[in-house]
Parts: sequence; C-alpha cells; structure tokens
Amino acid sequence: MQSVEVMANDMNTPIDISKDSDYISLFQSEDVKTVIDLYDFYLYRIANDNDCPMSYGINSSLSWSQKDSLFEELLESASINDSALLFDSILRNKIKDIRLMELSDTTLKCDRIKGFFHINSPRQGKTPQHKIDALFKHIRDSFAHGRIAICNDYLVLEDKTNEMTARLIITLDVLKRWKSVIGDYISVDNTEVNT
Repeated sequence: MQSVEVMANDMNTPIDISKDSDYISLFQSEDVKTVIDLYDFYLYRIANDNDCPMSYGINSSLSWSQKDSLFEELLESASINDSALLFDSILRNKIKDIRLMELSDTTLKCDRIKGFFHINSPRQGKTPQHKIDALFKHIRDSFAHGRIAICNDYLVLEDKTNEMTARLIITLDVLKRWKSVIGDYISVDNTEVNT
C-alpha cells in the first residue's frame, strides 16, 4: 500500500499519516517501575485473547453494552468526550478530519488527549468491531512495536502496518488511570472475565 496522502484545500502541501517518527524510550522516565507496569498491562492484559494467554479477554468476554459502559468510563476518567477519538474503517477518507484534529504529520499538535483509529469493518454475518476493541488493539500494538514518542507532557502512541492505522496523544497519568479503571471494571463488575 502507498502512504495516505492528499492535498489540503487550504494548503499546497501534502498531508500524510504514515511518516515514521523519532522515538524516545519511555524508560528514560523517572518512574521506571510505573512504565514497566504499564508495558505489562497494555502489552498483555488488554491484548486480544487470541494473541496472549495472559489477556483479560475483554474482546470476547464482555457484551457490547459492557464494552459501551467501560468505554464511557475511560472517556470520563480522561475528561474527554467521544469526539476526541475518531474511529473509521477507511482512514484515508478521514484525512481532512485528522488534519483538523491536528493529528496528521503536518498538523500534529500534542496539546490534549485525542486520537484516530482504524476499526475493522464487519464481515458478512459477523459483529462489527467495538471501539474499545480497536482502541485496545492499537494501544497494545504501539507498546509491542515500540512506537511511542514523548512530546512535552504527552505520549504519542502509533500503530502502523503499511500505513498509519492509529495515533493517540495521551498522558502517562491517563494511561495509569485507564489501567485502574479497566482493572476495577473487570474485577468488580464482570467477574466472568478471566483475571
């Protein structure tokens, strides 16, 4: 696949979302134990249960309404609303929105929690992918592939195959809060999930 590239209406420069970034190790952080705990959690615990035997199995164990509830709790704990996160099965059709959200390579601004994510289209007769499953897959992949950059007080998490499939601007504090929210949700509200 070619990189995603279009011409902006108000600029003469191409906007693409597949450029490689310069990455700085999170392990240069002052709190290495916290970073290791986050790596463990986001790499293994929220992974698709087919990808990791240590996974909570959120993708297969929670109902659609439970996933809606958990997703809302994550948004609330980050003090954001649904409009801060863009989900689409064809991101190249959303380049203008990605640019306006200041998430393209040419407009990237690390000033708030926001992101875009590829979400799988429903296959014939199959249930569509829930936003939380897409969010967790892309966060997990950014940890697995080391695509994490530090930008001021924010982290830039990216997932890329041939093209950029996700970019999330988030803080370390929110990742810690999400870990807590997910853990509490799994252990208290949903005891059927493997913890």
